[in-house]
Amino acid sequence: MRARAGHWVTRVGQTPVDLESIEASSFVTLAECGGVDSDTATMLVVLGDTHGHLDAAERACLRVQHAFQRQIDAIFQVGDFGYWPEGSAGEDPFYKEEDAHELPGVLARGTSLVIGESRLDRRQAPLHFIRGNHEDFVALARVSRDRCEASPCGSELSYLPDGFRGEVVGVSCAAVGGILRDLSGGRGRRAKQRRKAARVALDTDPRFSDSGLLDAVGEVDLLLTHSGPDDREERHGSRALANTLRKGQVTLHFYGHHHRHSFAETPRGVSVGLRNLAARGGALAPGALAIVLWRDRSAFRVLVHQG
Repeated sequence: MRARAGHWVTRVGQTPVDLESIEASSFVTLAECGGVDSDTATMLVVLGDTHGHLDAAERACLRVQHAFQRQIDAIFQVGDFGYWPEGSAGEDPFYKEEDAHELPGVLARGTSLVIGESRLDRRQAPLHFIRGNHEDFVALARVSRDRCEASPCGSELSYLPDGFRGEVVGVSCAAVGGILRDLSGGRGRRAKQRRKAARVALDTDPRFSDSGLLDAVGEVDLLLTHSGPDDREERHGSRALANTLRKGQVTLHFYGHHHRHSFAETPRGVSVGLRNLAARGGALAPGALAIVLWRDRSAFRVLVHQG
């Protein structure tokens, strides 16, 4: 039995969103390398900033499964996930007012969303997220390296902490969350002032992360960061990240934070900026969701939802 059409209508904040607009034809190919059989390739979905709107995120993934008539193998999310496990931010200065508090419901449910009886009506793929600059950082500090310890979902919901490096469904992955701050690079007094300000930020504000963690990334299939490189993002752009991508050791790079979609080719592959999960004209805003069809480093295809 297929999922009923009503299951594709959800909300992002107070705005209704009809996810039925997510079809195979609504995706455009950003990059293609080698030959990829879409039926046998590993399918990865990458989500932009969800800001706690987890029902819409899960339903969007299920809609992808229906659109491509196959199950997703793994889901990744690039920070500002909306990690507020207590359901209330209280006086937390890092809470963004319009963020949703849907995580407690996900944890209480104890399993992934199920909307019907077919294999495409439930998410079997684990959802891996990194931290953004709007999360419960105290709660995240209690999460293990492998999974959400307090979650009955087990491996269905997985936090990738700063400096993570490991393998997911045969894809080597690295992750550095938070807003990247550079402690090296540049000459002169202004560069020295920027480095000093970055050190103060790293020492006093949990929203930031040391871009020096990128030094250990090395050769990797997939790199997830929250903020982007300075050659594409003027505010909060990282020179160290841009240099990491220029080294040609990263095949796929995805980031969020800046709430806009961008794309660039790199010496080894591609770098994609995803916009936040948002509504536009009653549908999911373009650029908030990407698909990777992966065989290996010499054969992959990257698509983005354009509505």
